[in-house]
Amino acid sequence: MPKSLIIRHLREMSSKKELKNPVFIIGSVRSGTTILGDILSQHKDVAYWLEPKYIWRYGKARSKHDLRYAHEATPLVKKYIRKRFTDFTNTLGKKQFIEKTPSNVFRISFIREIFPNGRFIQIVRNGNDSALSAEKKWTTIPDRSAIKRRLTKNEIPWSELPFYTMASVRDVLGRGLFPSKGFIWGQQFEGIEAYRKEHSIIETCAKQWSEGMRVSIEEMQSIPEAQKFIFRYEDLSSQLGDKLIDILSFLELDIDQKVLDYAAQKVFNTKTRTYTETDVEKMDKIKPIIEKEMKILGYL
Repeated sequence: MPKSLIIRHLREMSSKKELKNPVFIIGSVRSGTTILGDILSQHKDVAYWLEPKYIWRYGKARSKHDLRYAHEATPLVKKYIRKRFTDFTNTLGKKQFIEKTPSNVFRISFIREIFPNGRFIQIVRNGNDSALSAEKKWTTIPDRSAIKRRLTKNEIPWSELPFYTMASVRDVLGRGLFPSKGFIWGQQFEGIEAYRKEHSIIETCAKQWSEGMRVSIEEMQSIPEAQKFIFRYEDLSSQLGDKLIDILSFLELDIDQKVLDYAAQKVFNTKTRTYTETDVEKMDKIKPIIEKEMKILGYL
């Protein structure tokens, strides 16, 4: 082989760097994962992927829930997921990969099996606020920007595209034509369809939160302290600057002023909110569902 081709081959190989300590933002739907991801995405060294949920479901497209366990991370699944995230990071020419997918509250052991050196940032929020906020998403028309994002980023595995195309059409049409019916949205715990048939939307949203917290709290305990950072959504208003500096230090990223300035411009709705009479009635209704996890997290 000519020397020039050898040099070119070595350069190509060196440019295809494997992910080093990828970062996963863990949190139930409507817990602040999006706003945290948006802030961190402003860092000059970060390649941020917003909710690549179909990649995490690779090889399990037809599952009725989002739970995945360590033993499901087969060599084929590992190779596919690692390659997708590595290619994404290298294409952007960044050093640090970060993603957030709410359904990953049910996949922490699965993720660790694929990325044993991965780091986890868990953001938790008051279960009442999360459920009330999620209920609004359940009963509104789908966000078109999310659909466009998934198509333009080629997120869906080609082999599973036919299934997801039909599922998306059903979802978009159903939620678009009959938003008040409350078609399933967000992270899916095992048995969510059966649960929804017997319970109201707000109760199902509460169950989403409690199940997500139950599983993620348990699985986060097995992660070494050096690989995890846990904080409250409510701290973003009272300790914004300090909390972001702590997070950047945890991620071994430079304190980028652009990140701090961007965060300062964002409007955080994390202060004590005023609840309507209807909100209070709903909170009373879901108290038995979320009470255990609320106590564990120190909200009661």
